[in-house]
Amino acid sequence: MNARTAAALASLAILMAGTTAPSALFVVYRDAWGLSTRDLGVVFAAYVCTLLPVLVLFGGIADRIGRRAAIGIGLALALVGLVTLALASGFAGLVVARLLQGAGVGLASGAIIAAVTESHRGRLAPGSWTMIASGTGIFTGPLVAAVAYDLGAGEHAAYAPLVVLTVACAAALPLLAPRVIVRAGEAVEEPLPQDVVARALAFALSVTFVSWTGVSLYLSMVPAFLAATLHAHDPLVGATVISALQLAGIVATLSRRTIVPERDGVIAPLVVVIGLVALVAGTALHGFAGWSLIVLSTVLVGAGGGVAFATAIVIATRVCRGQRARIFARLYVAAYLAFSVPSLVIGTIATRWSLATGFAVIIAVLAALVAVLPALRARARLSAVPA
Repeated sequence: MNARTAAALASLAILMAGTTAPSALFVVYRDAWGLSTRDLGVVFAAYVCTLLPVLVLFGGIADRIGRRAAIGIGLALALVGLVTLALASGFAGLVVARLLQGAGVGLASGAIIAAVTESHRGRLAPGSWTMIASGTGIFTGPLVAAVAYDLGAGEHAAYAPLVVLTVACAAALPLLAPRVIVRAGEAVEEPLPQDVVARALAFALSVTFVSWTGVSLYLSMVPAFLAATLHAHDPLVGATVISALQLAGIVATLSRRTIVPERDGVIAPLVVVIGLVALVAGTALHGFAGWSLIVLSTVLVGAGGGVAFATAIVIATRVCRGQRARIFARLYVAAYLAFSVPSLVIGTIATRWSLATGFAVIIAVLAALVAVLPALRARARLSAVPA
């Protein structure tokens, strides 16, 4: 792996770490500041209020101003968001911080994936490296915040290590090429026909939605779910579950050097749904049997989600030529809808019925989406798309 690829992947990892770090402290916020489950769902999902508009309006801006500039602006906004999290003292402060983080991720995410696909040379696919970087950031963010909190940093200084890491990533930006480099003798890429792109993306976006929904529920709701059903109130418990989830995804992705979209795009999302069913079943039981199912659920959702997201990136890579930042920005629109909407739905249902009911509703929706994936795969005609 070259320095350009490493710098881009590090930027992606630290962005994910910053946006997921508050998850470990949700239990603390609920107890210390009197926040409800619905409040926590709003805080977790708030950054989508800026992220989605930024992705839609400016997701392809890196194709015009360059990868380095777009990533730099995104990291700067994410850094301000982390500082705001550290200074927050209630619901409003947390929401403002999340809005800033959302804008930063929206500007940088498409540019980062484009930079990785353009600079990477190696046997492992760029999609796999992207999933590994995302997964590493997702599990280290909550873990770092939880460990810092348990060491006495409190809910404010717990974000200090991530602030330092974000500054370090910004300092490495000069390693990135400022613009796309077209080598001598290479033809300028022409975009594929729009109907080909649209059909492939319909499949990729659906796979992404299932994958990221599974991850988002562990980040936003599972720590509170475990606290409510199994009385596990230590922030480190929730952070450990999140870490295990992402480690399972990384291991599963590394074990598959070759992603086969036609197969993995259907099987991996199905594994995610089965894992979520095991999670709900585990919280309904007690003792060893319950925790065994929760561990199994974590492995299934993590492994299935990791392979599914890597598969979606492989599909997008096949159709992104000439418009990389724009295509990958669309992928992240689906990802962050999955990161926010299911959590809000569960939080809303929980205020009237229960967390278990909310999980059951979302699992039913995901199962219906998985059921139509074979049809979407057939329409995509991936075998006819250049690899």
